[in-house]
Amino acid sequence: MPARFDILLLAEQPTMNVSEGAAVALLRRLALAKQILPEAEAIAREWVEVYARSGPASHDIFSGDAPLSPVFERCTIRWGCQPRTLDWPDLDHPLHFFLLFHGCAFDNPNGQLRKLFQKCLSGPPQILLRPFSCLPPHAQVPEAEKPLPKVRKEKGPGLAGVRWEEF
Repeated sequence: MPARFDILLLAEQPTMNVSEGAAVALLRRLALAKQILPEAEAIAREWVEVYARSGPASHDIFSGDAPLSPVFERCTIRWGCQPRTLDWPDLDHPLHFFLLFHGCAFDNPNGQLRKLFQKCLSGPPQILLRPFSCLPPHAQVPEAEKPLPKVRKEKGPGLAGVRWEEF
């Protein structure tokens, strides 16, 4: 069986937080182009992880011929205020944002993904590589970290000077 890899893309300064808008823009752009197909998510108050499978155009974001299908086993994108430590060689600090391709048939993302990453996150990605071993389980959101339900406010009388009274 041909070698498969895990490819980790980090922000230029991996210990800094990335805005939700930048992370969502990257996710939406990849999903819109059918390069990834989101299929599950873990949403907490302080962090979000989205899991995606290989899409019909996923080979477009890597350099080389498409030797295998699927191009990758799973893609995980994480952002938020609460950092997470990954079990990765030479990575000893927690991360606020990462884009991780598990079981990738390629060992190098192409210029298109690098440009998109730079456009959305305002800096070039750091790219780390390791041999693929197995898919980790999805993150579980503890009960205490689940997002609070949105509460709708009751309609009030309106802004000052707009109440109508009949005489």
